[in-house]
Amino acid sequence: MDQENDIQFRKYFEGSLSTDEKKEFEAQLASDDAFRMDYEDYQLGQLAGERLHYLEVKNRVRKVRSRTQLKVEKQSSLKKLKYWITLAASTAAIVAFFTISTIRNADPNVLYAKYYEPPTVSINRAADEEQFDKNQLISAYQNNDFKTVINNFERLDSVDQSSLRMRRMLAHAFHNTNNNIEAIKILQETSARGSTDEKVLDQWYLGLIHVQEGQMDSAVYYLEEVVRVDSFLYHKNAERLLNAIIKDN
Repeated sequence: MDQENDIQFRKYFEGSLSTDEKKEFEAQLASDDAFRMDYEDYQLGQLAGERLHYLEVKNRVRKVRSRTQLKVEKQSSLKKLKYWITLAASTAAIVAFFTISTIRNADPNVLYAKYYEPPTVSINRAADEEQFDKNQLISAYQNNDFKTVINNFERLDSVDQSSLRMRRMLAHAFHNTNNNIEAIKILQETSARGSTDEKVLDQWYLGLIHVQEGQMDSAVYYLEEVVRVDSFLYHKNAERLLNAIIKDN
């Protein structure tokens, strides 16, 4: 990935491209497989700070092994045994840490279809005429008319357009019309703004979308965040899905 692409990816990821630039960028995503794969790698990079930590840990362990081995060669058999026990433990720790960065062999479509169910949105049946556009949009969502949701979203006032509930609804409309790039972008935004319960809900759906895309690294990252919250409605499902991915590794 060259520096110019990296700048473009950052601006698109942060939503700072102009309307024309955004259309041009998304057209290239749709037509250029190499460009799209580079952008997916960039997205993974935003979530994978722990991988850098892994590499640092790995290098440190290698240095410790090298120094320790030189000393062990001069020590007694008992001390050699202790060395190998330490070596085995450190290797096991590295393997466990690296698990989240390994491509899984689970069938993405089967796992996704088993657990994905779009969130419901209740209609505010206020008689206020200003609520009409919002209620119509929510009705379209409930009737699985996702294209109408996307096409008419900008008719909402600015307050409704920025509300977490409506933006989450828009994200799932994009997801159900096969625009996962936009869906992921919106859910990452809402997860950063919402309460703990809202954040874990968005992380659950981010994990599922990445499963569908076959991006198991990102899926595991989000699902591990979800299973840490015991009170979450889909906690058990997240735990089963995570175990299924790791089991099929």
